[in-house]
Amino acid sequence: MSVSTQRFVDPFLVIHRFESPHIDGGEGVNSYIIETSNCLIILDLPLLDSVAKNIREYADQLQKPIKKVFITHAHPDHWFGLYRFKDFESFSTPKTIDEIKNLGSQYLDFKRSSLGGDDADLPPEVIVPNNSVETFDETIDGVRFSWKLISNVEFLEGLYLIFDQHKIFMAGDLVYNGVHHYVGQRDDSGSLCVTNWIDFLSSLEASSFDYVYAGHGPNAGFELIGSSVDYLKCVRDIITDPQKSRVDYRDFVNTRFPEHKVSEMIDISDFFVYGPPDSNS
Repeated sequence: MSVSTQRFVDPFLVIHRFESPHIDGGEGVNSYIIETSNCLIILDLPLLDSVAKNIREYADQLQKPIKKVFITHAHPDHWFGLYRFKDFESFSTPKTIDEIKNLGSQYLDFKRSSLGGDDADLPPEVIVPNNSVETFDETIDGVRFSWKLISNVEFLEGLYLIFDQHKIFMAGDLVYNGVHHYVGQRDDSGSLCVTNWIDFLSSLEASSFDYVYAGHGPNAGFELIGSSVDYLKCVRDIITDPQKSRVDYRDFVNTRFPEHKVSEMIDISDFFVYGPPDSNS
C-alpha cells in the first residue's frame, strides 16, 4: 500500500489517498480518508483485508472521530474493506446496497477461490452499508460536500463527490489513471454502459475542477478526464463492433495502452463483455 496526502486551506481540508498493490489481487484501487478540522470521512475501502486494516490503523492515528463511511458503488474492490470499519455508520446508494446485500457473498466466495482459498487476504464476511443516500449536499466543519448520484457508467449506480470550494472532483471509478478500465458494466436492459460513461465525462467543463481523484491510479488535473475519455472511446469501438472478438479487444488494449497496469481489469471486462471464454473467440 502506498499513501499520499494533499492539503488545502480556506476551509481546512486534507485528502489522504491509499493505493492498493497492483498485483496479488489488490487491483491498484484507491481508498480515501477525507480529513476536516474536526473529523474524518472515509471514501471507499479496498478489496484486500490487510490494506483495509492498515487504513484503519492510519485513521486511528489521526486521532479524530470517523463521522461517516461512504461506498461509491458495488464493485468488490471498493467495499470489501468495510469489514474493518463496520463499527461506523456507512452510506451508499439504494442499488449499491441491494447489490451488496444480494450478491456480496457470491463476490466474496469468487474472490476467495481465485486468490488462494481460505488463506486469501480477504475479509471473513460481507458488511452491507446501513444507510441509503442519493444526491445531497452537506457542510462539515465549513467544507461543502456535494454528493452526486449517477447511473449506468463504470458501475450500475453510485456516487461521486465534489468540493466546489477547492475545485476538487473525487471521481472514484468514473476516472482511472494509468490503469486498464473496467468496461463490462451493463445497464438493466443488458446494454453496455460505456457510451453513457463517455457522454458524462465529456460533459464536464475544465473550468470546474483543478484536481481529479481517480478510483485507480494517482490524482492529477482535469487532463485526467480526457485520458479516460480517450481510453473509453478507443475500447468502445472494439467492444461494440459485432465483427470484433475478445481476441481483438485484448490485442488492442495491450498494444494501444502497453504501460497501463492491472491486467485483471482486461480479464474482468473480457468476461462481462463476451461471456465465458468458450462462448466467443
